[in-house]
Amino acid sequence: MISDYNTDFDRMQLALARLGSRAVRIVATRKVGTVADSIEFRLAQSGRNLQLRVITPRTVALDRTDYTYTLVGSKLTGMDLLNNEFIRRTAPSSGTPIARLAKVLNAMDESVRLVANPADAKDLATRLKKESGWKNQIVGSTSRWTRGTDKQGIVVEQRKADGLPSLVRFRSAAEEIQWQYSYGASTSVSAPATAGFVSVDSFIARPALPRFPDLATENAVRTFLTAQKKFQRGSMVATNGTKLYLNGASIGEDSGKAKWRYDGKDLVATNGTAWYRGRARRRDVGKLLGELLPTAISTYARELLNGRAPYRYNLSGDMQGRLVGELTLDGRKVNIFEFTNPQRRFVFQIDSATKLVKQLESEVKDRQGRAISRSKVAFQYQTGARAIPAIALPAKAKWRALPKLDQTL
Repeated sequence: MISDYNTDFDRMQLALARLGSRAVRIVATRKVGTVADSIEFRLAQSGRNLQLRVITPRTVALDRTDYTYTLVGSKLTGMDLLNNEFIRRTAPSSGTPIARLAKVLNAMDESVRLVANPADAKDLATRLKKESGWKNQIVGSTSRWTRGTDKQGIVVEQRKADGLPSLVRFRSAAEEIQWQYSYGASTSVSAPATAGFVSVDSFIARPALPRFPDLATENAVRTFLTAQKKFQRGSMVATNGTKLYLNGASIGEDSGKAKWRYDGKDLVATNGTAWYRGRARRRDVGKLLGELLPTAISTYARELLNGRAPYRYNLSGDMQGRLVGELTLDGRKVNIFEFTNPQRRFVFQIDSATKLVKQLESEVKDRQGRAISRSKVAFQYQTGARAIPAIALPAKAKWRALPKLDQTL
């Protein structure tokens, strides 16, 4: 009967409006042809506060992601749970929590808006009631409404107990959109702790990591990649003689005659014959030093300046990664990880306590898989004030200005 689906869709709208602080898990899938992309959302609301977790799977090119966005008052904290990074933003003071979050993120998936914003629930119910040809089937504790055919139509599944939707599917000749919902207990939302996380300007899409035999190995690799980025107060010395100094926002490098230091605002550098200084943006430091110094700065320093985890650039999605074994060096336990593809091979020795890289071996192979070049570099680390010496500035230097960069690129 016509009133049956009208009643059920009105009941769904009312149930969503009364959802309150119950947690919701959403799996949104879009399928075009035989290719399907899914994204998982976990929503929690508490009055004007809201938290949204966004989880995407790994693709051929990009790494999987796991972000949380927590809105408390007008303060938004975003956290990258895989890379231990966080951002802060200010949200508009007016509007529903989900609308304010969407304003900061510049978008919000329709599947989330349906359960987070009563106006969207009303719009969907109105849209569904305008359709005709609905058929109903009761399957256990679910009321299933269908319209159209398997190839082109709409499916809405509701929980008989409370009227909440468990599945909404739109299928056309071009694509299929499906939202799956499950509900949990009431939750409270408060500002998250950011201890152990690094503040960044924005999150970036990262290349896919190698494939691993199990999740434990993948997590171990993510841990040592994060540990290198979080090592921000001390010094490391490579066997090639390059010394890198870190002190919070400050970073400097000494490779003999070439030295430089950047404190987050000002860059000081020498190529061994002339001294340069001036105000610089962090993203421009690598380019400036490329013009000033006779040799390139270390890739490690370049990655830190770009806000990325060192050594991440070594690893790619077409590699296989595995834990080879462990050994003891100088009384410390070391884990050995190997990463290979047809062209490259990397072997990392990782201090099991600090998670820092003690040694890196790299190998380049020809088309037959034979090694054509090999290199090995070891690192020593120091912490504390003595490990961070200031670059000795000359008493009577004739300072030169930093070169002008082409800002059109």
